[in-house]
Amino acid sequence: MLRKSKLFHLIILLALLVSAVSACQQKVPADPDILYVNITWHQHQPLYYQDADGIYTRPWVRAHATKDYLDMAQKVAQYPDIHATFNFTPSLIRQLNELAAGTKDIYWVLGEKEVSELTTDEKQFILERFFDANWNNIIALYPRYQALLDKRGGSSEEAIQAALTNFTDQDFLDLQVWFNLAWFDPTFLAEEPLLNLVQKGRISIRLISRSCLTRRWKLSRKCCHTMLNYSGKVRLR
Repeated sequence: MLRKSKLFHLIILLALLVSAVSACQQKVPADPDILYVNITWHQHQPLYYQDADGIYTRPWVRAHATKDYLDMAQKVAQYPDIHATFNFTPSLIRQLNELAAGTKDIYWVLGEKEVSELTTDEKQFILERFFDANWNNIIALYPRYQALLDKRGGSSEEAIQAALTNFTDQDFLDLQVWFNLAWFDPTFLAEEPLLNLVQKGRISIRLISRSCLTRRWKLSRKCCHTMLNYSGKVRLR
C-alpha cells in the first residue's frame, strides 16, 4: 500500500513537471522594438545585536531608512508607468518595525545625550564611530563635518586619546548632530528644518540635536509604511 502511494505521488510530480516545462516552451513573441526591464531592489540588513536594555548595537537600519529606503520608494512614485519590486529580508522588516515602535540604537542614545553628561568611554566611542560614513563622498560635502574629521586626525589609539583632550564641548555637540545629518538623503537635507542645520554647520543648542533625531525617527517610521501605500506601483517580497 505504501509503495502504491509513493508511486502515485511520483506520477503526480512528473505530470506537474511536464506541465511546467510545456508552459515555459510556449513563448510569447518578443517585440524587437521594446526593451523589457525588471527593476528589482534587494534591501537587507543582518539582525543586529541588542544589549540588556534592548538597545541595538549598530545604527544601520535607521541610517539607511532615512538615506535610501524611503527615498527609493518616493522616486518610483514619481513615474506613474514604472513598477518595481523591492525585496525586503525578514530581519530588515523586523528591525524597521521595532524602530518605528521606538527602539533605539547606541548611536542614537549617545547622540541625544548632553555633552556634559558623556563619560570618557562614551566620548571615545563618539570619536571612533561618529565618522562612520564615506569620507570622500559624504563627509567631504559638509565643511563643518570635514573640519571635525581633520581635527580628530587618524583613527589610531594615540589620535583618539589626543582628540579626547583637544575636542571642545562644541565639537562633540556638532559631531553628535553631524553624524545623524550625514545619514539623511540629500532630498531631506534640502528641506526645513534640516536645511537650516546644514547651512549653519555649527550647532548652537541641544534642542536642535534632539530635533534632528526626532526627524530621523519620523522618517524611519514613515519608511515602514510608505511601501504599502504604493501597492499599485511597488511589489514587496
